[in-house]
Amino acid sequence: MMIDVDTIRAVVGPATLIGDDVAELIEAMGRPAANAVRVRGSAEVAELPFQTMPVAWHTQGRLVAEKVRPGSYVHFGAGQYYIQDAGSLLAIRLLDARAGERICDLCAAPGGKATAILETIGDAGWLLANEAIASRVGALQVNLARHGSTRFVLSRMDPHRLADFVANAFDGVLVDAPCSGQSLVGRGKQTTGAFREHTIRHCAARQTRILDAAARLVQPDGRLVYSTCTFSCAENEDQITAFLTRHSGWALEPDPAMQSWQSPVLPGCYRLWPHRHPTSGAFAARLRRSEDSDDVQPLTRARMRWRPARLPASLASLGDLGIPALWEAGVSLVGWAEVPDPTWLRVAAWGPEVAVRRQSTWIPAYGLARRSAPAWPGRATVVLDDLQAKDYLLGQTIRCSQSGWAVATWRQRALGWTKGDGTRAKNHLPKSARFNGNVRCG
Repeated sequence: MMIDVDTIRAVVGPATLIGDDVAELIEAMGRPAANAVRVRGSAEVAELPFQTMPVAWHTQGRLVAEKVRPGSYVHFGAGQYYIQDAGSLLAIRLLDARAGERICDLCAAPGGKATAILETIGDAGWLLANEAIASRVGALQVNLARHGSTRFVLSRMDPHRLADFVANAFDGVLVDAPCSGQSLVGRGKQTTGAFREHTIRHCAARQTRILDAAARLVQPDGRLVYSTCTFSCAENEDQITAFLTRHSGWALEPDPAMQSWQSPVLPGCYRLWPHRHPTSGAFAARLRRSEDSDDVQPLTRARMRWRPARLPASLASLGDLGIPALWEAGVSLVGWAEVPDPTWLRVAAWGPEVAVRRQSTWIPAYGLARRSAPAWPGRATVVLDDLQAKDYLLGQTIRCSQSGWAVATWRQRALGWTKGDGTRAKNHLPKSARFNGNVRCG
């Protein structure tokens, strides 16, 4: 199937661009999108090991030169920035999560938007990161652990089932919906089959179902942000129009500062195009629920699936972790400095890990080393220089005089665990967090 002008016009529908813009869009889809990263804070831009330019629609987004590979730097392994297409930041801008809020990321994998939310809700907010597709959960777990915040609960439920347990519970809900992924064709992550009518129709039906579940999660006067990485009007503006028809008491909530990216079809919806903006493309819209919306639903009670636990004796040398309660969740021990809402614990499949079981042995978890404030008494550290940090991220053993468990640090940033014998320290960085190939320090 070839992507031609007629195909684009049929798919984009009323949002079709005029004149030569269609041909320019097709050409742009054949080129890789600009690389981009999201920094942890504006002060860290100066610490980046490469030159960047700002992303216009998000203050922490930075564009990176084509030849730069952000994933090859120690800074990435240390969590200084997250790699994501600039278009994905459009939804985060519209969600506008605030300190202290309760947010649900309903389709959270691989975790770029979830980690961005954690950076804005602060130490008083909570994130419920949900991912129903089992094959995508692993990447989400790694990224949440790498980020270091413990203000999250991870669930793995169908959106409608989740809404049975935690309806009307969130200040904001983000639906980054599974879609045909037409903007990914240029990145080699999708085929031209994304433009077929039956693919679009199938995706639109699934999106409708997810949106209806999401509406049940939002509390009165809360907001719902819907986003995709596709161009199809049926998966974008048409979804919003149909949602407002089905749900009374909801309205589009435009952002006046986003006028430059407004959809030509429906005011209050926003689009990014690969031939106009430094991104593969994106769509997003924000909806507000009124106080008297008809989406109020009764709650279903769930049984706690975890059991209380204690820190294994083999990890007693870690000292007092400042965690009031631990739960055994399969091969993991999870715990928070502050216990979440019990209702959330009843839908949880995972949380901030403290320890993981390897066969019959418990070892400290990667996420425990990466916690944003891991200042518990007795925490030992191994300070790595640039060369040692490179070796560590490649999974190699480190020569040092440290004995027992210790957190490997680089430039005052935690990388992960080591276990030393007084001469060498065995590397306990999970394989999923290790680098492949060259590692750079800038």
